[in-house]
Amino acid sequence: MKKAHGIEKIKIKYGRLFVLPWEIGLLLFVLIPVIQSVWYSFSDISIVDTGMITDFVGIKNYIAVLQKDPFYLQYITDAVIEMLYSIPSIVVLSMIIGIILSSKFKGRLFFRMLYFLPVIIATGSVMEWIQSCTDPSLASAGVSATEASNMIDISEVMSVLKLEGTLVNYFQMAISKIFDLVWASGIQIVLVIAGMQSIPESMYEVSKIEGATKWEEFWFVTFPMLSRTTLLVIVFTAVELITKKTNKIMNYVYTLMSTLNYDESSAMLWLYLLLSSALLGLVVLLFYKWCIKRWE
Repeated sequence: MKKAHGIEKIKIKYGRLFVLPWEIGLLLFVLIPVIQSVWYSFSDISIVDTGMITDFVGIKNYIAVLQKDPFYLQYITDAVIEMLYSIPSIVVLSMIIGIILSSKFKGRLFFRMLYFLPVIIATGSVMEWIQSCTDPSLASAGVSATEASNMIDISEVMSVLKLEGTLVNYFQMAISKIFDLVWASGIQIVLVIAGMQSIPESMYEVSKIEGATKWEEFWFVTFPMLSRTTLLVIVFTAVELITKKTNKIMNYVYTLMSTLNYDESSAMLWLYLLLSSALLGLVVLLFYKWCIKRWE
């Protein structure tokens, strides 16, 4: 018993030692900058030769951002609209592709690698190298709305289904962004594949014995069993959309920071964070109440 106790102590000691660099990095590069950012948002910052002078002004910066800035509210609206159509599109797309790649067929490892490739390419170093070897305009390459609409006339499909108005606009927007949606679904597809592997085969065997169709099998076995994976995909996708470089509000704030406007830009980021967190919290709450809790 003493020997086992000694081994456990050694494991804990080395475990803490290995975690120590991460804890130091968390303190220096996350917690301290977050506290500084909160302080900057409530301060009036002046840059002088000796450094930075901060004077506490309360919520003055927040009021100035909401009342005086001509672009902030419009960019916030654009970011929220993008989240509302991108999250369900990416979740549905990643689930469809993940389920297909979880089935047994020849070459599935190759196709899994193919769909995960954008995650590797999108990393900073790889993308910078690609941009340095190609035309800079390729950095924002995608499928234009005109080219996407020529592939399929969504308005005709919607008219056959007798759907009009908002749904048509939503599907047209999603199709025009199909390249970006597939590009942004690499991690989500991996999460769905991992979730599919955790579903016992016996559940599918029972459903076949009971005579369930593939559609019923999806709604009564696959989707309920993937509920927590789907929740994880929703949260991950929302965080990616909030912080990505092509986000208008993030570009606008970083532009202001480059002009040494740290006070109002910090207030903009915290307002954006609070709004995005509230929206994401509402989505998670509704999904948990209507799906996870019901299925459990």
